[in-house]
Amino acid sequence: MANRYRLSESGAIRAAVDHLDGAPAPKLVNRDVLRLTGEVNAVGVNVNQLARQGWAGAAPSVARLDEATAALLRVVKELSA
Repeated sequence: MANRYRLSESGAIRAAVDHLDGAPAPKLVNRDVLRLTGEVNAVGVNVNQLARQGWAGAAPSVARLDEATAALLRVVKELSA
């Protein structure tokens, strides 16, 4: 169970006991989805910062948004290849 679900030994033991008590088996972690979600969140954080700067009357720095967007596109291209 530890290898199949990528759990530590103690996590596998807890999951096995929970499973015996009727709980469903743990879900597999899709690391690609986690990575993509992180990149999307990075773009969202930068958009929020730009909006806050704009509402505060400051000139927003678009460079960070460009960097985050480029990183997101790299991950998308890598995962779609």
